Amino acid sequence: MAVKFAVLHLYLRLLACNATTRWMIYIGMVYSVITNLVAVIVLAILNSPQRDWLNWLRATNATSGGPVNELNMMSTAVCALNFVSDLYILFLPLPVIWNLHLPTKKRVGLVAIFGTGSLGCAASLANLIVRIRYMAIKPSFLTGFEATTIELIPTIT
Repeated sequence: MAVKFAVLHLYLRLLACNATTRWMIYIGMVYSVITNLVAVIVLAILNSPQRDWLNWLRATNATSGGPVNELNMMSTAVCALNFVSDLYILFLPLPVIWNLHLPTKKRVGLVAIFGTGSLGCAASLANLIVRIRYMAIKPSFLTGFEATTIELIPTIT
């Protein structure tokens, strides 16, 4: 959360030349904060030892697969939301950079530099694909602690 917020704040300082871009940056900041705070709260609730009073949060008790499956589903959903925000952060500066009054060669170079962020998006996509494939094979492929730890580390940073 903090890294995405910092990158978007940097975009705000460097690229907010018009109101539309500024609003898109603000929307990205709000999206990042809300999705990650909700993820931390829900993962904490799902991982709490006294969670029987939260039956409204469970899917169906008979087919849900228990708390481990719910943690895996939640961490996969958060992974998908993080992938969306990674793509948003990747493509947000490109129109502004392309409209700079620079020679085309320099603009292409700047786009290529910002394009290195696609490696991070590829890693997020690979993480999402692995989670979805393992969920299809074995719904409880991680223990509750592992699922929460794997999801909270990128959420907090």
